[in-house]
Amino acid sequence: MAECPSLFPDIEIAGAVGHAKKKRGPKPKPVVEFPQALEGDWVDPSSFPEALALHMRRHGDSCNHLHRAIIGPRDKTDRKTIQTWVLGTRAPGTIESLAVLERIEHRYRLPAGYFRDKLDRSGRATARRAIPTLCTPERRRLAWHRRHRQIPDREKIAKASNA
Repeated sequence: MAECPSLFPDIEIAGAVGHAKKKRGPKPKPVVEFPQALEGDWVDPSSFPEALALHMRRHGDSCNHLHRAIIGPRDKTDRKTIQTWVLGTRAPGTIESLAVLERIEHRYRLPAGYFRDKLDRSGRATARRAIPTLCTPERRRLAWHRRHRQIPDREKIAKASNA
């Protein structure tokens, strides 16, 4: 039997030779370490979401582009996280999130602690990653016991040690 001629002679079935598939859509904007501000003068907003949105707008960054610019391959901060910060639905509260804020301040050449000062901490401590060996119910029980433990009065301790 004679072999049939191929309908597409420049494309090999195995895929070794052929046309490269082009990605659709606009090409991504190149990442610059220190982008130039598009607007010169600005009024300092009082809240964190407004300040973050202002500086992103001033430097022409979207949430996705800012994420690509400041997040490394080992970071666990998601693209959606920055978007929730801008919308004001969530605020950074973990050690990792505060490190991301420092990178954003560095990128926009803002003073250290600029965004952290805008956060409403309301007496909450900075959170850290959960203990990996404990499941969620065990962590909840430990937190309950920490909140409800009996702490002896300092006066009683001082009287007992003086007696």
